[in-house]
Amino acid sequence: MKTINNNLYLLKIIYASDKKRILYLICLSLISMLNTVISVLFIKFVLDCIIIYQSFQYLLLLIFAERAISITLSYIECNLRWKKCPISDNIIKEHMLKKVYAKSIKIELCELDKPEFYDKFNRALGEAEQRAFAMIYSMESFLTSLLTIFSISTIIILLGWKLIFLSIISSVIGVLVNMAISKLNFNKNNALTRPNRKLEYIRRLFYLPQYIEEIKTNNYKKLFFTKLENSTEDYTIQIKKYQSKIAFFDVINNWQTFVINFGIASIFIGEQVISGAIGVASFTSLIYASTTLSSSLSNIFSIIPQMAQHSLFIDNLREILDYISSMEPTKDSKVVQKEKNHSIVLDHVSFKYNSGTDDILKDISLKINKGEKIALVGENGAGKSTLVKLILRLYDPQSGSLYFDNDNYRDLDVNSLRKEISVVYQNFQSFAFSIGENVLTRELIESEDERNVWDALKGSGLYSKIQNLPDKLNTPLTNEFDENGINLSGGESQKLAIAKAICKDTGVIIMDEPSSSLDPLSEHEMYLRMFNMCKDKTLILISHRLYSTKMVDKIYYIENGSILESGNHEELIKLNGKYASLYNIQAQQYK
Repeated sequence: MKTINNNLYLLKIIYASDKKRILYLICLSLISMLNTVISVLFIKFVLDCIIIYQSFQYLLLLIFAERAISITLSYIECNLRWKKCPISDNIIKEHMLKKVYAKSIKIELCELDKPEFYDKFNRALGEAEQRAFAMIYSMESFLTSLLTIFSISTIIILLGWKLIFLSIISSVIGVLVNMAISKLNFNKNNALTRPNRKLEYIRRLFYLPQYIEEIKTNNYKKLFFTKLENSTEDYTIQIKKYQSKIAFFDVINNWQTFVINFGIASIFIGEQVISGAIGVASFTSLIYASTTLSSSLSNIFSIIPQMAQHSLFIDNLREILDYISSMEPTKDSKVVQKEKNHSIVLDHVSFKYNSGTDDILKDISLKINKGEKIALVGENGAGKSTLVKLILRLYDPQSGSLYFDNDNYRDLDVNSLRKEISVVYQNFQSFAFSIGENVLTRELIESEDERNVWDALKGSGLYSKIQNLPDKLNTPLTNEFDENGINLSGGESQKLAIAKAICKDTGVIIMDEPSSSLDPLSEHEMYLRMFNMCKDKTLILISHRLYSTKMVDKIYYIENGSILESGNHEELIKLNGKYASLYNIQAQQYK
């Protein structure tokens, strides 16, 4: 029952994507069945014309009629298979990918941190479009075989009904063998998921831009090749484990098909020809019909394990598509209203990434008032970026609570919450789309969209650069798909990230090392723009460069996941603790 439910689940998605694809499937099955029936009958009629009627005129007429029908069917089939179906398949592919991609955005990061779930998610991404098409072809094969069985069985009953039993015996043996092969293939594919992911990761290292300079300037070759060899060896071990068994069963299936459908059937029908019960024409047609019937029956029976195999993969896909995040908004979730600033409170918050690690954040309590500017400082690995992930509700803490404008995070619509927070990441990711689309995070439709983007670029200091480009906001970022595209420097990319934050116009802005790629002069200009932009907004600044922390209202020095010191710049300097020590070290570098 689960197999049927899973296949119906995917069939409904296919039908919802493009109803016409099901119609094409039925038409192609009918054409395939008609071609098979014509082939079986054509052999008999041709031989009858030659042996019994000995009429050249009838033979020409028969060949002309057969060619006319076959050409017509072939034209219809080609039009469907090579013109209509690819368009329909592309629509289905788009629909399936949108469903999986939309769901992937909602999957919690804590789930993706689990290797088992990530493997399952990886398989779902790989199977999303392929499994739909595999099922379509299985359905077409099933329907074709079913129609062929009814038509060929009628011919065999009229000419030699006993052959049906031989076809059934061969088919039953075939389906048992194919079931064993399907199970082996499924286990093999699961076993290859991790080695394939490792091989794909190594492949990405050699073509993704962010790795190229690192690889070229350091001697990673031996290490990478060792990893490649290890992953390939893991892959080969699984292939050896399963492929020899699959080959063994395949040989058995081919052997039994030849022996039963050609050997035993030829002996049985040949005896009837010798006794004069049937003619040579019927003998030839029956052998062909028997083989065709056995093949169709085998297909019917093999579709069952195929559907079972589809079900196993669909079950995996379905688990991802039906996944409901604990952060998913409900009808009772409160929508965060758009305001010029917001308050954020962390109340005794502790967090770790998985049950096997120590707490990354330990009993953190802090309050950020509306419009307040705070800085999180500390050494690498102190927990600053993790804290930001909790504020964005990318994770939920194991203990403690977070509040946004006095409302508990767990009671809020997470989508509306994130709409009110802009983040300028240290490693900002730009996409191979236009500059305008990167800033606005959607297509520019109205003139107001362009005005908002230009205003944001002015605020970030990137206006002049973009204004002087021939295509301006329509200029593609990177030249991966367009030779007219541009590659921004690290500093320009961070300015673009700031422009995106300005354009989003939220009440809370988080800056994660916003000046890491800027020279001192650009850094100074950037901070002046940033604080002017955030004058009425709530600002959270993460920075190793303590020059900027003098401008904020409150500083939190974090060490080993705990708040060690807090206060404004003057207070922490008087405290003469860790913050003062770090500040003085940096100040000495500029003397």
